Amino acid sequence: MKTTQTINNEMDGCLSAYNNFAAEEYGNDVEAFPEDGIFSVAYTTYGFNDNEDSDAHEIQINYNFFKECWENYIDGELVLVEDADHESFIQDMEGASFEDIIRSCVYKGFEMYEEGK
Repeated sequence: MKTTQTINNEMDGCLSAYNNFAAEEYGNDVEAFPEDGIFSVAYTTYGFNDNEDSDAHEIQINYNFFKECWENYIDGELVLVEDADHESFIQDMEGASFEDIIRSCVYKGFEMYEEGK
């Protein structure tokens, strides 16, 4: 069982890593830790089949602090959940770009999305 201090440290570390990512990628950050523990890391529309404008799909990638996982959505449908502890999230935020995160969801999640249709 984690202590309150450990959890607080992990919350601070995740918020700091997210803020650094958001400042670099979006030019802003969040004031406080999200109450629901969900960091909305990336959102965009994406056209498959090498055509960004046709058949565009909404892509949303969140990190859920309390469940310790990445949640990948395509068109509002949860298509992929990947376990990721807090340290992994911090490392991902330090080493990834917006494009990297979107690309990961597209490559891993679109096949599952299509299978569900």
